[in-house]
Amino acid sequence: VLRIVIQFAVPAPLSRLRLLQEVPLPGIAMTQNGQPLLQSIHNDRFDFQALDPQTGLLFSAHDGPSANKLPLTLAELPHGTVIQPSIVVFDTRQDKYVASIIGPTVHGIAVAPDIHKVYAADVGTNTIDVIDEQACQAAIGAGQQVCNVVKSIKASQAPDSLEYDPDQHEVFVSEPGSASPPNGVIDVINTQTDSIIKTIRIGTDVGHIRYDASLKRVFVVSVTPALMGTLDAIDPLAPPTRAITAHIALPSTCIAAHGMAIDESQQVAFVACVDSQNVAMVDLQAGKAIGNPNQFPVAVKADIVAIDRNLHILFVGCQTAISVFDESKASSGVLTKYGNYVVSGTNSSHSIVVDESTHNIYVPITDAGNRVAMAIEHYDPNGTV
Repeated sequence: VLRIVIQFAVPAPLSRLRLLQEVPLPGIAMTQNGQPLLQSIHNDRFDFQALDPQTGLLFSAHDGPSANKLPLTLAELPHGTVIQPSIVVFDTRQDKYVASIIGPTVHGIAVAPDIHKVYAADVGTNTIDVIDEQACQAAIGAGQQVCNVVKSIKASQAPDSLEYDPDQHEVFVSEPGSASPPNGVIDVINTQTDSIIKTIRIGTDVGHIRYDASLKRVFVVSVTPALMGTLDAIDPLAPPTRAITAHIALPSTCIAAHGMAIDESQQVAFVACVDSQNVAMVDLQAGKAIGNPNQFPVAVKADIVAIDRNLHILFVGCQTAISVFDESKASSGVLTKYGNYVVSGTNSSHSIVVDESTHNIYVPITDAGNRVAMAIEHYDPNGTV
């Protein structure tokens, strides 16, 4: 009897990551009559997302099945079904879907809040698509649910991750290309003219790219054919042949490095290592790796890395879960793992973005009651499990 009383008297432990709601999003499949299919389809997926903190608009790349899986997916659908990739526009202040940008098959997205533009890496056409965010807001305000690409910039090769440098008003595009082995480059876009002004040769596969405003450097993950990685530092002001100022070796225990985020307050970069399922840390000021990646395991197929800098919480979006760490002591080579949090039972949770003002995490999923939806999770610093 005493045990039963104690069980009822002690509240259940509070989870650090809690689902607030799942908001329906448009599906990616259209019938031959132009009607959207509401149900989920196999192999559907989202890629990068970018949040404009000034407007609260979230841009999510809904690129759908990969090229090698598309025939299998179409074979399961009614004859004449068309897959229609898009960029989904979601209002995080009202937590509702507001528009789509139809057509581009996008991987990376970057928002330039100060000039009211969005840049998207269209791998279908090997272009960087430019979206006028103010025009998009006007269309939404007029009750329309369609925004448009205003310009497409031809990339040097297949683009992936994008990053905006607000100091030089330039967009850096990491482009792994399609060669085997990869021969990656970085295209640099002048956002005033929306044209490529230089191309920096990396020579290996390239992953995510991020800007450090404190050091005035762009950092990109590069990976050799043997899957060993470095973090390359780029001086935005230098000519292409002298732009790379440092190659910082990642630990050998980080295999197939890919995703990356930077905590500028600690001058630490966090790199997601896909095959070894862990996180590597780099002291950007000292130019060296710190900590032991084997002590920082993550879930399967790590991809996008995000930080709530106000709380010093690191999120690693993986296929099977979101891995969560306390990164407040990262400059000392220390990460404290809180756990792997499953957002979707059958769908990837690799695409994540954090709203640092609300501590909400936005995760587009394709299996919410057989519908596509935006899962909104909330990080609670008072949580214990």
